[in-house]
Amino acid sequence: LGGSPPPRPAAEDGLAVPKAADVKENLIEDRLVRGCRLHGFVQVKGEPLGAGWPDRIILGFPEQIAFVELKRPGDTDARRRQRAIHDMLRDLGFNVEVAYTPEMIEQFLTSFNSRCQREARAKGVKR
Repeated sequence: LGGSPPPRPAAEDGLAVPKAADVKENLIEDRLVRGCRLHGFVQVKGEPLGAGWPDRIILGFPEQIAFVELKRPGDTDARRRQRAIHDMLRDLGFNVEVAYTPEMIEQFLTSFNSRCQREARAKGVKR
């Protein structure tokens, strides 16, 4: 192993992506909020729905919805109620993402944006 670590990648928006060991959940949340704004998505906190619901609900054009749970790296301790709600949402056909790093947020945003664009083309609608 040894040697120096690889350089940290820059996000598409030019912001540096912190190393996983340096990441706190609020930094991951900030990346999601700013990324949603950049892509024109609406994001809503899920906490008013009660315990176990994903942290954020993401709305994209046209008619696209995803749920995002934000976790600190290494925090894999999902509560039973949380797992049950995530499973229920997935069974209903919703996309539920659990993100531990800013890189995972970037991957989610890229994927969700592609899905929104694909749906818009398929429906022949423009924003």
